[in-house]
Amino acid sequence: MPIDWTPKDADEKQQREKQKAFLNRVLDFDGGKFRAAEYETLAQLENQVAGSLMQLLVERFKMTVTRPPFLAPRNLDVFVGRVAQIETLTRALTPSTALRMGETALIHGFYGVGGLGKTALALHLAYALRGQFDGGVLWADLPTVRPDQTLADWAREYGQDISRIEGTDARADAVRAILRGKRVLAILDGAVDESDDDKIAPLLRALADCAVIVTSRVTQLNSLANARRVNLDKMSEDEAVELFERVGAFHETPQQTPLRDKIIAIARVVDFLPLALDLAAAQWREHSAWTADDVLAMLRDERARLDTLNWGDGKTRGIRASIESSYKRLTSEEQTFFAALGAFAGDDFDVPAAEFVSASEDAKGHERLERFLRLSLVQEGRRALRYRLHPLLRDYARSVGRGTETELRMARYYCGVARENGPKLESGEIEDALTVLDLELSNIYAGQAWARAVDSGTANSKTVGQWDREKLELSRDYFFGAIYLFNLHAMWNDW
Repeated sequence: MPIDWTPKDADEKQQREKQKAFLNRVLDFDGGKFRAAEYETLAQLENQVAGSLMQLLVERFKMTVTRPPFLAPRNLDVFVGRVAQIETLTRALTPSTALRMGETALIHGFYGVGGLGKTALALHLAYALRGQFDGGVLWADLPTVRPDQTLADWAREYGQDISRIEGTDARADAVRAILRGKRVLAILDGAVDESDDDKIAPLLRALADCAVIVTSRVTQLNSLANARRVNLDKMSEDEAVELFERVGAFHETPQQTPLRDKIIAIARVVDFLPLALDLAAAQWREHSAWTADDVLAMLRDERARLDTLNWGDGKTRGIRASIESSYKRLTSEEQTFFAALGAFAGDDFDVPAAEFVSASEDAKGHERLERFLRLSLVQEGRRALRYRLHPLLRDYARSVGRGTETELRMARYYCGVARENGPKLESGEIEDALTVLDLELSNIYAGQAWARAVDSGTANSKTVGQWDREKLELSRDYFFGAIYLFNLHAMWNDW
């Protein structure tokens, strides 16, 4: 029987038209396969409806099962040590502990030089703790990060598009809303100086309800004032040997005691820095003809050491790349000042010496050295207002410096210190002079050794004769200054 569509009033007519349109859509769905006239039994229709509805769910609504995002880079092949730091960070950040979510931890290199393994530790934790953060693990490389884009990328990982939201704070609030209720670990890797605070702050705003790890060469960041600080130091002898064993660097029998001693000697040359040790072990593993003595000889060669401690093209992983991440943050004047510091070969140096050697005339030596200290480009010396360069930093400074010119200024400066203070040891000023000479003795030795050994044809435009005469005069003045100290302390071998 045909259906009577005659309306009784206007509202009913409109409602009937909607029902008719709906019925026609149902009958026409899936190419008209639901039309009852095509089926002999109700079971046939039910089977067709069931199959078509399943197809509708899969194809039209695209049902998928998703995993939480895991944005950490590829894990390291070998990780050694840091047991105490791992325990501290795990206890602080894991959701099941008292501190729970919303905590921020700062991994900082306590030793004041790059290559202590801050990123390696963060990466290790990302993989070790991923099972406890079912909301995902997020990662941001701070040197290259653009907060607006990073926030949009994070939102996209959770199926949300915030590209139309304007303003960094607004985007951060949107991401926070997306992450609320999820157990998320976020790692912000590679803060270099205070300028990175502007990048960190909006990201932390978005991550306010998450567990966060920040790796940084500086600690004086406003956004991290309340962060739990975890310091890293150098590796121990046992950790260095274990690293070489696990990397598989040996081409000799690992059980041989002399080989252990050679590995420790290699570690001493690079001052037990984890990155340098890892690179040295990896290079040894990749060169089957090398022996421990070969590796040791290359690392003792100051001219080749930085190039030996590289991996691949050296642009992304290597000691040089690690130092350059800080060096490139310097102004041209600061770079010139830093390069001059490569002339120092003693235990440490003070501000007046640095200003003299760098030919600085603006009296900003202390300000620059403190900035270098925050950037892990220099380290604290034996006393207040004294500084020193790690041997690998000195190699880098020399590679970008002026060589003989600054070394000559270093030799002249400490020659003057010896010549001025030596005679005072036989006067009423003995106490002050002795303090100065004891403090600067390693620099006096270094300056005198340089003056005695430097190639006659390398300095400025001087003739060989002029240069030899200056070398002779420097060596003579060093001797007549230091002889008083040798006699006072009965340093007959040095005499």
